[in-house]
Amino acid sequence: MAEIGSSLANEAVKTAAQLQGLDPMTAAVVGGAAGGTVKGVSSAALAMFRRRRDRGLEALAAAQAEAGLAPEALLERALEDDRKLDLLGRALEAATREADERRVRFYGRIAASGVLAEDDAKVDKAARAFSALATLDAADLKVLLRMAEKVERPWTVVDLEEREGSDEFFELESELPELMEVVDSVLSRLTGLGLVSYVRRERGGAEMYYVNPIGELCVRQLTEGHG
Repeated sequence: MAEIGSSLANEAVKTAAQLQGLDPMTAAVVGGAAGGTVKGVSSAALAMFRRRRDRGLEALAAAQAEAGLAPEALLERALEDDRKLDLLGRALEAATREADERRVRFYGRIAASGVLAEDDAKVDKAARAFSALATLDAADLKVLLRMAEKVERPWTVVDLEEREGSDEFFELESELPELMEVVDSVLSRLTGLGLVSYVRRERGGAEMYYVNPIGELCVRQLTEGHG
């Protein structure tokens, strides 16, 4: 009887989520109903469905841990504001398609922070952080994480033949030499997404880059629990 009651409760949460516009997979994850058997599909398709389900459930678990709320209570809080519901739905949907486990958990945590936010600015900040990090590829993420490890001085791309005043900044060329062919495009993307900012050096006119507060929020949420 308890199992039947739990199943009915899960279906109720799932139905409510779908009525509010969440896609079926995300609604199933929120309702805890994604574990059911799917009939009439191939074993490969079923395996893919289960992988997506598991990633969604992992993100939801991270959101629950961050918020301290059960899925139905989390959904109830999200229903307070269309932007909160949109953030929760997009984050869980993105998690089902994400291969990087760190980002799967990040999506859940950042969604929870937005759902729990008491003012519009914090909801917008969480949504912005989610959208930005979801856009990054592996090289972008590697540069962002390395820059966030050292914040005592700004970063710059330094020509191998020109090292004067290198004690004023950290050099991306020496830290990540394997990425030097793409570092300009990476920095352009990170600054364009609002994760990294820069100032221009008075001497030589070179840009000096640093991780800004939005980037710090992303890195903090992404690396939580990883030391």
